[in-house]
Amino acid sequence: MEQDYFVAEAADRTGAHFVHRGDCQVIPDEGMIDLGRFEDCTPALAAARDRDVGPVDGCALCCPDCHGGD
Repeated sequence: MEQDYFVAEAADRTGAHFVHRGDCQVIPDEGMIDLGRFEDCTPALAAARDRDVGPVDGCALCCPDCHGGD
């Protein structure tokens, strides 16, 4: 089933921009870029890289298979 994915505009303290599913418990309330709907986190991370926001990583909570990205 497809899910909505977002990437944070702002980097965290390590410089990574985290990708979250729309239903993530820790997704920030603002400052998120809509990446679209995907079957899983892998194409969502690719879409975030295409946005050229900087290094991206999957959220450890909602995207554990993609955590440890760039």
